Amino acid sequence: MKTFFISLIVATAMFSSSFAQERKGERKWTIDPATGDTIYTESVSISESEDITPRNNMIVINPLKFLLFYNISYFHKINNGLAVGGGFQIPTPKDLSGLELMPR
Repeated sequence: MKTFFISLIVATAMFSSSFAQERKGERKWTIDPATGDTIYTESVSISESEDITPRNNMIVINPLKFLLFYNISYFHKINNGLAVGGGFQIPTPKDLSGLELMPR
């Protein structure tokens, strides 16, 4: 149960940092030079932004992989088509070791 709450917190932090909304309010007073009337305008604009910063390092945590295994992996970007990384998984099936190396 503790692992579930930790993974929920991590997922929430990652999702909230990816997308953001900005609210901008603007108030403007203008005076008509011909009549001397004051014109008041107010506007609110809401925009959505997404962080598309390229990442060179990535840590992958998957505590519910197949509901039996816990794993953590690290990947480093070599170029746009290649990343190298490794991972650790607990518990492991009896025929496999806990270290997995997989190029992507």
